[in-house]
Amino acid sequence: MKTHLMATAVALCGMVSFAGAEDSQNLLVTSNKIVGASIYNANDEAVASIDTVVLNKKGEPQFVVADVGGVAGIGGTHAAIPWKALNCECTMEDGERQCRATISMTQERLAKAPQLKTEKYTELSDQEWLKTNAEFYSTEAPQAVSKPQDLICVATVTDADIQGSTQESVGHLDAIIFDMKSGKAAYGVIGDGGTVGLNEKYTAVPFKALNFHQKNEETHVSINATPQEIEEAPVVTPSNYPELELASVRDRLNESFNSAK
Repeated sequence: MKTHLMATAVALCGMVSFAGAEDSQNLLVTSNKIVGASIYNANDEAVASIDTVVLNKKGEPQFVVADVGGVAGIGGTHAAIPWKALNCECTMEDGERQCRATISMTQERLAKAPQLKTEKYTELSDQEWLKTNAEFYSTEAPQAVSKPQDLICVATVTDADIQGSTQESVGHLDAIIFDMKSGKAAYGVIGDGGTVGLNEKYTAVPFKALNFHQKNEETHVSINATPQEIEEAPVVTPSNYPELELASVRDRLNESFNSAK
């Protein structure tokens, strides 16, 4: 029998259900399973696809940037769906955790949402635009407006090179891991060695240890750690990163990178 656990708006989306036997204190989902996924309505119709997730510097998701009515990002409009306007259901299928996002709108209705028309999503720092957007989705507008440099687009920073404290590369950002229960980015996964996806070593670090900053209109990622410290970090296994379900691994990460910010 499947059991369902319901979470409130502080979880990953406005409402999250967990189907299946989930006893872990952490329910972790990689950004690689969110970006590119479809969003469905109540009639099980795909109404949009997720281009990226926009976070603040604390790792709190603010918006899903969705392609509405297009094919592979072409020909559609781009909407900034507030995180709390989405519902998510997570299930375990053949040992893989899958998440499905839904919204109570038809594609026709969603196509009338306020559009993102700038390449850098500068509308997300426009108070009046945010108010109009919140009214469309019947959610509350952000109390504080974030500056463009204080927003992190997951799709943009994925695969970005990560600079360590010695000014050397310690690898690239392979994924951001969300804790579904807390509703925040919890870890970053650093890939290094081999070629992407082949003979590559993956290590995890707390998301709070990563620094994101703008330079020449590009987002750069750094961490106050040496290549040796990253080398000694816990190795994790895509795509569910089961090692992070272990309290001993999480404790080791927090102790090792407590001063890495």
